[in-house]
Amino acid sequence: MEDSPVTKLISTVFSFYVMTVMFAGTYYNWQYAKDHGFVQWIFLGEIVPTAKSLIWPYYAFELNQPSSVTKGSVTTPSSVALATSRALTPAEQEDHNREAISRFNAVTRMRTEEIRFNLQYDSYPEGQTPQAALDKMKSYQDNMLAAGQGIDIEVLNSAFPELGNRFRDEFLKGLSLLINFENIGIAARKSGNPAPITPEMAVQAGGGEELLREWQGWYDSHYGDMLVALKKKMGAG
Repeated sequence: MEDSPVTKLISTVFSFYVMTVMFAGTYYNWQYAKDHGFVQWIFLGEIVPTAKSLIWPYYAFELNQPSSVTKGSVTTPSSVALATSRALTPAEQEDHNREAISRFNAVTRMRTEEIRFNLQYDSYPEGQTPQAALDKMKSYQDNMLAAGQGIDIEVLNSAFPELGNRFRDEFLKGLSLLINFENIGIAARKSGNPAPITPEMAVQAGGGEELLREWQGWYDSHYGDMLVALKKKMGAG
């Protein structure tokens, strides 16, 4: 029996979609390896890019739109919250400012150390990166998030325009999305079951990558002026 026109149309559309997924998978794997390094691609490359390729239309048409998935707040303290019981004295505020900026500097140093550490394993064949190295890569992320969430973003904003908001909404939020996604994958691997990837999880992981790219681009382009402003806020310049 000959297929109906509707069946033929559905078959044609599905075949075309499968072809686009193959091309999208190749592109997203290349992009992930380029942005995160070969080792990170080995660690999660078969999960994140493949999941993104299955819902590539979302990234083609919707990713740049405001979204509660990719944009959102990460809980951080603020001068207002810290001073609800009483106002800080000028000396206390200066100490608070120094502590916030010192924490921020510590997080950015960890980020640099993480990148340098990951580069050591870029040449390792797929699947042969030592588990101890993978664990350390993961610990960098966990430590950066934990330290970053303790920073008063209003101090950063007062030191350099948008710094605090971008640090929270791009760096910390992006890192949090990726860590949540990775934790699910790690738990699934330890249990011997395939990672339960859903479209929503793929959107979150992809959103985390985009946020970290946005942060890194903004941070790099303002680094010089930012450094001067932070030193001035701490009273070092």
